[in-house]
Amino acid sequence: MLVAIEGIDGSGKGTQAQMLLERARGMGFNAALLSFPRYQVTQSSLWIAEYLKGDFGELNEVPPLFAGMLFALDRFESKNQIMHSLNEHDLVILDRYVASNLAYQGARVAYDDRPIFDERTKFIDRLRNLEYDIYGLPEPDLTVFLDMPVAFSERLISERGARAYTAIDDTLRYIAEQEGIRHGRYDIHEENTEYLHAVHEMYYQLVKSNYMYPHEVINCQNKDGKLRSKEDIAREVWNAVEEKLKGPK
Repeated sequence: MLVAIEGIDGSGKGTQAQMLLERARGMGFNAALLSFPRYQVTQSSLWIAEYLKGDFGELNEVPPLFAGMLFALDRFESKNQIMHSLNEHDLVILDRYVASNLAYQGARVAYDDRPIFDERTKFIDRLRNLEYDIYGLPEPDLTVFLDMPVAFSERLISERGARAYTAIDDTLRYIAEQEGIRHGRYDIHEENTEYLHAVHEMYYQLVKSNYMYPHEVINCQNKDGKLRSKEDIAREVWNAVEEKLKGPK
């Protein structure tokens, strides 16, 4: 069984993927976890890191199809690993998958409610076709969307340290500051609040249009407007996955 954990940056995907892995193993399932992009594993992940650091230009300067193809290539390079894991395990958990590409790059394409002019839907179909049909990547048996409000995700992003692809040493940081070059904990996706809102809305559209079907939407905010605990969210994630693992009644 293949389960993808999706959501905007700072929604807790990595945490929930790891907690799901530990829960599944504790329940006796043979489970594995893969995170995308596959940093320090695939060649294309190096290009993705450069893109996220802004080496190819600002977000609005990089064509969404070019960026989308980088992320798709990262998964294509990992296809054998995915298939091997599926053959060897009861459950394979993916921290980000194809839906991330559709949401993050699709949000950058103009939408028009007149079908003949709707470039966004055409773009999403094109990218989805590349990953699933041309590259032959397996489709998830379940996609779990962690519905995290942007205000919370921004706070969580600010609390975590720089990732390997954005971190630089003190000397390079000084030079970057003098030259006005991006550095530190934020990448070109995370630093743009307006863009994160657009991506969040794009995920809603993917759910509504069944691009992520079968899916489970998990609200990370409780009725009082506060952030749910990671343990509380993890229980709901497990319930959705366990139901799929048990199969039809």
